[in-house]
Amino acid sequence: MKALDLETEGEENSTRHYGAASLHLEGFRNYRDLDVELHRGFNVFVGPNAQGKTNLLEALALLSTGRLLRGKHDHEAILKGLDRTLVKARLLQSTTEISLVIERGSRKRALVNGLALPRTADVMGRMPTVCLTTLDLQIVRGEPADRRMFLDVELSGLYPAYLRNLTLFKKALEHRNALLRLAPSLPHPSTFEPWEVQLAEHGAALRNMRRSYLDRLAAVVEKSRAAYEAFAFHHVVQQRGGDGDALARAVGKAFDGLAEVRLEVEARDECARGGFDALVGHLEQVADEAEEFPGRELF
Repeated sequence: MKALDLETEGEENSTRHYGAASLHLEGFRNYRDLDVELHRGFNVFVGPNAQGKTNLLEALALLSTGRLLRGKHDHEAILKGLDRTLVKARLLQSTTEISLVIERGSRKRALVNGLALPRTADVMGRMPTVCLTTLDLQIVRGEPADRRMFLDVELSGLYPAYLRNLTLFKKALEHRNALLRLAPSLPHPSTFEPWEVQLAEHGAALRNMRRSYLDRLAAVVEKSRAAYEAFAFHHVVQQRGGDGDALARAVGKAFDGLAEVRLEVEARDECARGGFDALVGHLEQVADEAEEFPGRELF
């Protein structure tokens, strides 16, 4: 198994300040001892199945979030026959090292430059990552709790204020619920008030940050969806014998003066109804509305 650097020489990488320059594993999953130097750009791990490629990615995600991608218990990451595992990374353009130690029978510990952090959650935000796996389908197909977990993990890694509000909300919820179990013996309902106030305050902050994040995420998703539909539409045209590349250039120029989603949907429907010739006529009509169609001569 080896890592390949796919970065173009001299190309700027906007994430270089947050990435890992090296990764060290001791007793993690199937690795007894491993040191990997990572390139500043893209890194591709190539090798046969069941050799530990996913384990390398999970190690980086663990340092980013403090959570394993797979398994319910932390000790499952410890190599069989050992009592502890160590995952450590050195950040790019920095001497900072982030470590996480898991020991059987003990709580995992997070460290920065060898100094223990008060909580494992404090590692979040120091090396942000985006991890895509088949398990992410649960965000759509799973329970509401899966979607809340997705938002909590993403936002906690991006914004320390969110993690703080989330921690305080959970603590207030635990105290309030404990009081509810003791309700018959409580002197007065006002005993709940301090915790109810905190739940309202931190809950409102979480809700507002989630809404803002989802609004921005929706815009990105819509743009990606439109790009995917354009790609799929281009493929359909090629399958029907049209000049897909020429059409793609023309559609791209027409996009400058029209609503992207409207053009894609209308063009797709027109193609379905009347075939490629009808599609060309429709594009010319739409281009007339935009008063400019540099790609008209392509037809």
